[in-house]
Amino acid sequence: ARSADGAWLAWTLTRPVEIGVLSVTEGNTSTQTKKLPVTVLVNGLSNDAFQWEGLRDATAARDRALVAWDFRGHGASDDPKDLRTVTISGVADDLEQVLCDISARGLADTEKVTLVAYSMGCQVALEWCRAHARYARGVALVLGTPRRSMDSACFFPILADALARAMGAFPGIFARVWGMLFTLMHYFPRIAHFCARALGIVRVTRAEFAPFYAHARRAHGGAHVAMLVSGQTHAALDVLALLDRREVPTLVVSGGKDVAVNRAASRATQQAAPRARYVHIPNACHAGMVGERDAVAAALAEFFRLERETAEFNARRLLEATGMRSSPGSPAKIR
Repeated sequence: ARSADGAWLAWTLTRPVEIGVLSVTEGNTSTQTKKLPVTVLVNGLSNDAFQWEGLRDATAARDRALVAWDFRGHGASDDPKDLRTVTISGVADDLEQVLCDISARGLADTEKVTLVAYSMGCQVALEWCRAHARYARGVALVLGTPRRSMDSACFFPILADALARAMGAFPGIFARVWGMLFTLMHYFPRIAHFCARALGIVRVTRAEFAPFYAHARRAHGGAHVAMLVSGQTHAALDVLALLDRREVPTLVVSGGKDVAVNRAASRATQQAAPRARYVHIPNACHAGMVGERDAVAAALAEFFRLERETAEFNARRLLEATGMRSSPGSPAKIR
């Protein structure tokens, strides 16, 4: 898939083995591929997909395809060609381009999308829902906030705003600074991990977090700065409220030791979506998908169970009201 600025977007799609559907037409027997609904993993900033690896059993299932993709300037995707398009809404559009590519290839039913997002990916997922809420089957937000992404880490909103304005005014300087920091993390992971633990950012072992440091040199400093600036001005509490009104199954996972999402941010999220299921993991830091993997996996497993129940209930309600049954696999098309 290609982004709006022409950069290539890398994605992978994993499907269950047994998805063939036998059909017989005029004596001819053939096997067709059943298009399954998709679960999309939305990474956090400066991350590739390593934090999802230990959650494969929780996110993969026989009745859905699993999509993973990389932001521009991350993982296997191209560096951005136009940093002006690297915003929360711009990256949400990247996600839509990935889904359109999958749909055009006929690989999955992209009109039934479940989003599982981490950190700043939560803002990206909600922004995608702003324009495409009718396709959302469920939304799981793990250790992220729907607005003002730097408030918690900077402790004071006024300080976060000042930092965002400075990065917006001098993006080139801050891009080089972040680029140097990422390079140092890559080559000196012991020191980087010691500092991260001392600041309370992570509470996992260096071995568990090694893939992050290995990927750090790949992270694009300019894209990182652009996303931080955009994330600080972005807000999607209204989208959470919309999903809540539509009774879209929603999960919010918070961590008791997460310095990137404080209690005020969690309260604002809870007020916007009172019907959502909230799971608080007391010992989870911002790397809680690694350090508290079992607790996160259990929360996701329950979320998917409730999502299936909701889908089955809605199908029965449609059948009772109209006598019509929704098809499990719509024809591939570009939305």
